[in-house]
Amino acid sequence: MAQATAGKGQQQPSGQPQRGQAAGVTVQQVMSGKSGTPGGQAQPVSPRGGGLTAQQAMAGGKAAANPPAGAGGGVTVQQAMGGKQGANPATSPRGAMSMEQAVAGKGAKGGVAQPAAEGGYKTLEQAASKKGQGAVSPRSQNQPTLKREKSEVDEISENFWEVPKESLQLVSTVALGTYGPVWRGKAWDISGRDGMTLVAVKELKQPTSNVAKMAFMKELEVMKSLQKHPYVVNLLGCCTYYDPASMVFEYAPHGSLLDHLRKNRPQSPSGKTPTSGELVTFAMQVAKGMAYLSRQKIVHGDLTTRNILLGQRMVCKVSNAARVRNVVENVAEGRLGIRWMSPESICASVYTTMSDIWSFGILMWEIVTYGSTPYPGMSAREVSNRLKVGYRMERPEHCSPELYSVMQACWDDNPKKRPSFRTLSLDLEKLLTSGKTDHVDASKYDKTKYKDLDDHRPHTPGTVK
Repeated sequence: MAQATAGKGQQQPSGQPQRGQAAGVTVQQVMSGKSGTPGGQAQPVSPRGGGLTAQQAMAGGKAAANPPAGAGGGVTVQQAMGGKQGANPATSPRGAMSMEQAVAGKGAKGGVAQPAAEGGYKTLEQAASKKGQGAVSPRSQNQPTLKREKSEVDEISENFWEVPKESLQLVSTVALGTYGPVWRGKAWDISGRDGMTLVAVKELKQPTSNVAKMAFMKELEVMKSLQKHPYVVNLLGCCTYYDPASMVFEYAPHGSLLDHLRKNRPQSPSGKTPTSGELVTFAMQVAKGMAYLSRQKIVHGDLTTRNILLGQRMVCKVSNAARVRNVVENVAEGRLGIRWMSPESICASVYTTMSDIWSFGILMWEIVTYGSTPYPGMSAREVSNRLKVGYRMERPEHCSPELYSVMQACWDDNPKKRPSFRTLSLDLEKLLTSGKTDHVDASKYDKTKYKDLDDHRPHTPGTVK
């Protein structure tokens, strides 16, 4: 240390600087910028050290034309600081590079990344991003990777709609749906609602065909795509990881509109007859619900009062909005379905929003007649034949001409001339605000002119009595 501080080597002639085993230079040479050889020229250093002279390091001059590579395969300090190598840089077994190349994320040859040493990174940039060949350290190469299998909780958390079976309690069967039984049930902490919620659960009966299962799942996917709407029965969740698969809907405590109308007809001893305003409001709410569904490109195909449910505060909600149907299902499964079908649906099995509008006109007739069966006194075959020649149901005596004209507009032979559901909802709203309160005069209702035919078709999913 004393020698280093004094800048002199111990017992060395003045003209011969001491070289150590590492082929270094004396501090005196470093401070004076000379190598100790005559002329101050840089001399080649010992191959064992692979270093450079102090004069070269301090002056930033050029290294020898062919600087020998050391055992470690490194580069000279000048090359490291200047980012350049000699004319024939030696390549080390470890694939080293200059500091500038490492920081810049480039390899040592021509700016192209070079293969990294085994178990290491090619550049510091790759090390930071954990990319590149050999990015795994040698210590971790042989360690096994532990993979945890997905649990039911993981899968449910990834699917917002999935409801654990444990959070559902089926109470009683309320209807027989197309896919299976419909239950009144209870659900806990469902669809963002804390605590217990009354729900309607539609189950897929077991065993079932692949066709029925595919239709069930397709309906579920359509319902998932819909947003919450006040006049549509909304989906709350589903259970599809275990059989039987089921869909969970909001519960309609007051049952179907058809049952409500029939139970509360005029002169009924056990019921309270709906007012004219309430009846028109029912029709307007259904029109608004169907207007939303038509904007979503959904064709109902079975728009009747039995598929309209009454929720809280007696609000009408369209149910079975996305049920997958056979185009001839209404004819094949029952003798009543044809009474709500448009001429194009009967003759050509065409179902569109325009055919839904035709059915809405029939639904309005049902509301006005307190749930009576359309085309009273006629068979299904007679209905089909007479519609082809332009027959339409007459205006009930207790219905105002203004309200009946809304029905007639729905029954135009040309589907393109039928009003939209939005137009129908606005027309009905105008009737409500017109000041006239007797669009349906209950005192003139003659029950002998109307009949109730039982519908033997299974109640469609969501129809809660």
